Amino acid sequence: MKPVLLLAAALLALPALATDHGERTPSGALVFDFEALPDSRRPVLAALFADREALRDRVPLRQVRLEPDSGTARWSIEDLPPGRYAVLAFQDGNGNDCLDRRRNGRPLEPYATSGERGRGAPRFDRVSVDYAGATVRFTIDRWEVPQARAGAGVGT
Repeated sequence: MKPVLLLAAALLALPALATDHGERTPSGALVFDFEALPDSRRPVLAALFADREALRDRVPLRQVRLEPDSGTARWSIEDLPPGRYAVLAFQDGNGNDCLDRRRNGRPLEPYATSGERGRGAPRFDRVSVDYAGATVRFTIDRWEVPQARAGAGVGT
C-alpha cells in the first residue's frame, strides 16, 4: 500500500510543478555567427552587453574567445532572459586578448558589432538586437578593418 500512497503523492504534486510561474530560464539560445572574417587564422574575441550603461562602461555580461573554423566562428549563448543585447567583437591580431588602439582611441584591429554600427563609438540603441527567449541567429559579417599607417602596426 505504501508504493500506491507515494505514487498518489507524486501525482498530486505534478500540477503544482506544472503551474509554477516563477522565474524560469528560456530554453532557447542567442546565436551569433561571425562570417567574412578579415583573417581566418586569428581568434575572435566577443563580449555581450545587456544595457546601455554596461556597453558604455565596457562591462560585459559574458565574453568569449572563439577560434575560427573555415573562416567562420559561432557563439551560442544560452540561459539568457528575454531582452535586448549588444555584441562587440574584434579579431586579435597579436594574441594579447585586447583590442589595440591608436592614441586617439580608434581601433587598430578588425572589429564588428551586432545591429547597425553607425559612426563613432557604438551606441546600444543601434547595435543591440532583440531576444525573445526562443533560439534566434544573427550574422555578424560587416567588419571594420582599420587601415595601417606607416609605423602604426598592430600592437604598437
